Amino acid sequence: MKKNLPPYKRIGAWFKTLWLCYITEIQDRILMSRKRIIKFIGISLVPIIYGVVCMVAFWNPISNIGKAPMAIMDLDHKIILVKHFDNSSDSSTLEDENVLPTYKLGALINPNGPGEENTDFGTDEEIFDYVQKIQNGEAPQQLRINSDPSNPITYSADNTDLAITSLWDVFKAMLLPKTNEAIPDTEYTFKTAKIGGEIALTNIHYLKNSSEIKDQWQGSRYYVQAKIPKDFSASFFGWLGTVINHWPAQDNLVGDQPHDWKEILKPLEFWTTFERNFIFGYYMQTFETFASGLIYKAIPNLFTSFLTGDLMNKLLINGEDLKDLNDPAVNPEIPGFNVNDNYFMLRTGKADSSGGSTDINWIANHENLTPYSLFGALEKDGKYEKGKVGGQLLKSFQNIDDLKTSGVINIIKKVLPGASADLVEFIVNTISKLLDDVKDNEMVNATLYQIVTGQWNYNGPGTENKSDLVQADLQDELNSRLWDFFADMGFNTGDPVELHKQLTIFPTDDNLTGSQFAINGVGNEQEFNTQINSFMENNPNTFHGLIGLDKWPAAIAGKLVDNLTGDIRPRDLLKWTIQGSKNSLYGIGLGQFFLVIGLWIGVLMQTFVFDRAKRVTKATASQWYLSKTMLMGTVVILQATIEIWVAYACGFHQIGASAMCFLWLWFMASGLMFVFIIQGLWFSVKDETIGKFMAIIIMVLSLAAGGGTFPAFAQFGFFHAISYIVPFTYVLRGTGAIIYGVSLNGTTPMTTNVILSNWAPYFLFIAIFLFIGLGIGAPHRYKEMNWGSYRGYKVTNALLALGQNPDKMGFRVVKFVKANGKKVYRYNWDALKPGFDMPLYLKCRQMYPFEGRFKWWEKKHHDVVQRPNWSDEDIMSRNE
Repeated sequence: MKKNLPPYKRIGAWFKTLWLCYITEIQDRILMSRKRIIKFIGISLVPIIYGVVCMVAFWNPISNIGKAPMAIMDLDHKIILVKHFDNSSDSSTLEDENVLPTYKLGALINPNGPGEENTDFGTDEEIFDYVQKIQNGEAPQQLRINSDPSNPITYSADNTDLAITSLWDVFKAMLLPKTNEAIPDTEYTFKTAKIGGEIALTNIHYLKNSSEIKDQWQGSRYYVQAKIPKDFSASFFGWLGTVINHWPAQDNLVGDQPHDWKEILKPLEFWTTFERNFIFGYYMQTFETFASGLIYKAIPNLFTSFLTGDLMNKLLINGEDLKDLNDPAVNPEIPGFNVNDNYFMLRTGKADSSGGSTDINWIANHENLTPYSLFGALEKDGKYEKGKVGGQLLKSFQNIDDLKTSGVINIIKKVLPGASADLVEFIVNTISKLLDDVKDNEMVNATLYQIVTGQWNYNGPGTENKSDLVQADLQDELNSRLWDFFADMGFNTGDPVELHKQLTIFPTDDNLTGSQFAINGVGNEQEFNTQINSFMENNPNTFHGLIGLDKWPAAIAGKLVDNLTGDIRPRDLLKWTIQGSKNSLYGIGLGQFFLVIGLWIGVLMQTFVFDRAKRVTKATASQWYLSKTMLMGTVVILQATIEIWVAYACGFHQIGASAMCFLWLWFMASGLMFVFIIQGLWFSVKDETIGKFMAIIIMVLSLAAGGGTFPAFAQFGFFHAISYIVPFTYVLRGTGAIIYGVSLNGTTPMTTNVILSNWAPYFLFIAIFLFIGLGIGAPHRYKEMNWGSYRGYKVTNALLALGQNPDKMGFRVVKFVKANGKKVYRYNWDALKPGFDMPLYLKCRQMYPFEGRFKWWEKKHHDVVQRPNWSDEDIMSRNE
């Protein structure tokens, strides 16, 4: 640049030269050949390959955590559960605190079975047959239940409810229904609804075979396992029966007999581990809360459903049954109907007493449907015909006297002791105040219908209705009693309009559409629960803070557990084990992943420091290749040693020195596998840069699918599929077994099996990539370094250019002649000069340059290429 030029021209010349440098770099480093362009495209894709692949792989894995294979392992058997009221004692007086309850609950003891308290009646068919014999009077009528661990109770089969059940039946009821009932439970994959609106468990298996359970328990196939011990259902209900039949004489004291079950009742066992995947184990700590809730919720629901009767189930009717009950003569088709839903009917009467038809539909005047409705054959305004068939509510009223004489009220009062404001007093008062001295149950039924639908026209004490003196007196008595009852319960009785608003559950049966089809007075189960829960939420003080119908069983059972359990607590019913939780720190859980990445990168960096050159003339291809393997193996052992023991000093000492030694050995073995993989790729292609690029691709896929963060099954199907063929998967599984197994329990057979089963694929990877590198790559590179190319036709042309006859020297041999006369050759490499043939090598390289430069570039003027130092000479010689 001339210094006497004006400043603006000097600046312009400076930028012109800068632009020339830029264009020259693009031409010489990117556009000079096809291979250069391919390399440019490759390095342009590296950020996409790494960034986008990992982004897609981990797009939303949390919602897929529930895909983990889980198993419920059932060693228990079905039982015949007995609920019995003993009428031999009179416990109808609420004030009699000393009358023992007469309610009996327990598992039926098989009189023909081995042992004194065997509750196993065999297969499902045998159990059903035995229940049928009891009901037909063919079996012994003096039956024994296990509600006393030392002296089973004998009672008459009269006035007894029997149910065939098991804990698995309880679990299954809380899972989503099977889509195909013909598939056995042991072959079906069960699912749950979403937990917390986020995670649904979609891969739950049921195991019943004891041998299979023994093999799979705490094994590697199922990430989460629940084991139901033998006789759990019978022991659990036997304990409940003992609790009921042996109240203490004083409050808050526990008798010896309920306490005896503590040694008999074996807990359910839930097991999972951090071994399979750290993030999964971390989430399982949260899942423990759900699983515990699943059990604790199921148990009180079971108990209260038998203690208080199954009223809710009686109020609902299955869609299939409802369809069967429909009279085709009235309506041959049910519009928009779902047989899989449960429904309820408020009433089946006509629209009103004048015979209007505003809401007459296929359930109106359907006498075969009336017993399944809530209020029976009422008209829309609540009027009824004397003696007409009532619904479920009226039948429950008619049974109240039987319940009172059987001691249920006394039982409830003792199970849930407390003041009048307590939940139990609410239940007791509800029954006693509402029904004492009420003679006309049909009137009660109609009045309650009017109340819940907002049609009650009573405005408080003193209101009279003289249209029918007898009817009016009874109605006024009932209305007054109801008014007092609602006042006691905390409703606002000062304002009749406000009271009616508070008490209305179904504003009008015209609003009930069944959610599936338009039928007045019919709703599905969800609509029923929504209406009831809304009613309770609007009156929280009245229902003691409970804002949902489903909260009542747990509240009752909570009182039971607090007062009468025989010191058996939830921890005695459920044992939860998360193997490896001691080492659940993120630094350890994710640290193992980072250590594996570091080891892979360490091996990959060796390809940048070392080269593929042969330095011993007489070395064969295999000797030369394996010497590189030994060199890289020596370095990786040093790398693994330094990495592991520095990690030990930085926090991994928490897993213990013994486990760290196992981890050291594992990482040295893993590093050697990485050497075989990366060297095989490095030597497999002519351009070493492409080999390194393929090693990076494997690393990226391993990062995405190797299970270092989330388990592969929680990702897209592609990543789950390739997780079986990327090396990180097996390295991390073995690492997890050491950190979360060996460090806590030593080398148990189960942990050893996990380690060995994940070590076996190492040999498969080594065999595959040793074949690629030693069997394919090394011979090709050996020919290139001796004769200029591994392609026979190129060497042939070079020989011809040197004036040699490849045919006479036996290098090119005709293999066969095609139909068109074209010869196909094979090449005898042994015919060439052994070792390095410089003239042939140089001629072959001259005729077939590595880059295969474009002609326009060769014609272009090129300045002298200046290199700063020998390191640049090295990298340029690699790239040229």
